[in-house]
Amino acid sequence: MVNFATLPIVVAAIGLPAFGVGGLVLAIYAPFMLVGTVLGQAMVKELAPLLLATPRRDAHAASLLSTAIFLCVVGSIAVTASLVALANVAMTLFDVQDDLAVDWWLAFLVAGLGWAAQQVVLVIQGSIAATQRYAAVAQLSVVTAVVSAICAVAGSKWMPDYRGFLIGTSAGFIISVVLWTFQARRQLPFLFPLPRVSLTDMKTIAAFGKWQGGAHFVGAVSNQIDRYLLGILAPLAVVGQFNIAMRLQEVVHMGLLKATEVLLPHFAVTATDSPERRSTFFLQASWALNLLGACALAPLIPLAHSLISLWIGPEAAQGSAPMLRTLAAAGVLGCGVNVYYYFALGTGQQARMAALTVAHAVLTIALTAASLLLWGPVAAGAGYLGANLLRLGVSLWLTRNHFSDAMRSTQLLQTTLPPLAIGLAIAYSAWRMDLLHPTSWWALLVQYALVALMIGGGTALATCTSPSGRALVRHSAQALRQTFRRN
Repeated sequence: MVNFATLPIVVAAIGLPAFGVGGLVLAIYAPFMLVGTVLGQAMVKELAPLLLATPRRDAHAASLLSTAIFLCVVGSIAVTASLVALANVAMTLFDVQDDLAVDWWLAFLVAGLGWAAQQVVLVIQGSIAATQRYAAVAQLSVVTAVVSAICAVAGSKWMPDYRGFLIGTSAGFIISVVLWTFQARRQLPFLFPLPRVSLTDMKTIAAFGKWQGGAHFVGAVSNQIDRYLLGILAPLAVVGQFNIAMRLQEVVHMGLLKATEVLLPHFAVTATDSPERRSTFFLQASWALNLLGACALAPLIPLAHSLISLWIGPEAAQGSAPMLRTLAAAGVLGCGVNVYYYFALGTGQQARMAALTVAHAVLTIALTAASLLLWGPVAAGAGYLGANLLRLGVSLWLTRNHFSDAMRSTQLLQTTLPPLAIGLAIAYSAWRMDLLHPTSWWALLVQYALVALMIGGGTALATCTSPSGRALVRHSAQALRQTFRRN
């Protein structure tokens, strides 16, 4: 939400073309976030059993964290050096218009420093999350988000072009490393000072990350493919419009992912429980989080134009609103896979999850390229929407096969499809009826909440038509409340 508040200030200070340049450079780095993401996930999965064991295995945990940070630093240096060296060659592909002179080498160097700091943050976050102290993670996440946003605004005001935006963004990540390091030493004092790097721990991390690394890279490329192709096919101002739409969707979607991340240590710790017990929790979490995702994302569809008009301006809304509607719909469908994703990671199904991620990424790239070439920038996000729909079907099939007799197909469909389908149906109907035209932020918030309540109420009513559905509604809230309260 902090980024939501500050982005209009940044865009007004540097303009859409410069914002497009900054967004494009950050999008090139985005696939390589596999360095911090995979290592952070490895910390959650591997440290959680060690830190929750009785007695606690501090020495092994400290060795794992030390090794992960070492691998993170080495990987970050290698990626940043490579992208900086190839910056001018790679960026000749993109259509730089609007008389904007860009020093790509400098842009990649500045962005790379911040990106490297971000990877270290992800590893440290994972180590704290492994203790299931979610309050500590949430509190510092808010603080670092505020610091990062202030830095981005300050940089854009100080130097009102793409350089100032990237300098401010990188400064925010570097400050975040300091804050997260302090928090880790406070929350996990028994792991410091860190011991020497261990070859055995490298093998442990590699066993987890060998599938996740490649899958994350391909998946991240597919998430950025719209930006890449728009950079080739359209002026950078159009990339800026897409960045606005994507940033809005990401603000909501990342909040949902943070809510779902708490399931990873839970699934890792309960991996040896009976299939019946694990399937019950899986169904309850799926229904509750799918409903939360639909209520949060679907209202963006009917309110896209009004939201961007109030946030940035009517000119930006003309191009960004159609993109936001498509991305919001794709995000709703993507919520149907989130619980299975963390369940697969927590129960050692990395290879299966990696294969699904790669197939989804390849399909997204193919569909995105076809839609943009056929229909132009207005079709941005369409490939992501189509691929998410197919991935949802495959993930449901994989989930059913994994649990076998412990879960019926009707149970799985009941917890997944109604929240997503009802959310999209209500949002689409509200958009086509063209009844929502808020002209102030208060009106927008009221109408957003109204659409969300309609989705929540409609889903709850549909679910409660059966006795099992009524029990699901009761137990889902209770189970997730217990999970979020664990420290």
